[in-house]
Amino acid sequence: ANNQLTSNDLPQQLAELCPDLQYLNLNRNAFSHLDFNQSLPFLKVLDLSVGQLESLSFSADFPALEKLDVSRNQLQVFE
Repeated sequence: ANNQLTSNDLPQQLAELCPDLQYLNLNRNAFSHLDFNQSLPFLKVLDLSVGQLESLSFSADFPALEKLDVSRNQLQVFE
């Protein structure tokens, strides 16, 4: 959190490096677009709050996701 990450490759890298990830806090970052195109099947909480996010896509399955926080962003596209 609060580290100004900008890489749109991050979701894919996380799926490959941390397939059992359950909690992900990416709040206060500089992402403008994120596409979660690889499943994180155990992810329960995803915090993307307080950022510059304009577009967010989920083209993969997240069966365990219970909480998604995108508050305080500039979200225009959510797929």
